[in-house]
Amino acid sequence: MSEDKIEDCIESGDCAEVLENLFAYMDGQLSEDPQHRVDVHINKCQYCRDAVDVEAHLREILRSACVQQAPASLRLRIKQEIRFRAKNPR
Repeated sequence: MSEDKIEDCIESGDCAEVLENLFAYMDGQLSEDPQHRVDVHINKCQYCRDAVDVEAHLREILRSACVQQAPASLRLRIKQEIRFRAKNPR
């Protein structure tokens, strides 16, 4: 997509709507009509498709970086505290 076409697209407001709703779109939280509009737009707009790809890539990096688990002893203490507080509300 040429820079002129990207500028036209951004100025038309279509890109603005997509970028405003990017996180909700990626999370599958848009209702049917906005979801469809974003899908249609992304299929024809390289700029917004790239934005979706970048966000998807970033999310994958974050998912893969967050694979450590808390130590078993900490998880056990947290579970015990939750049970205690459930039985002894303040």
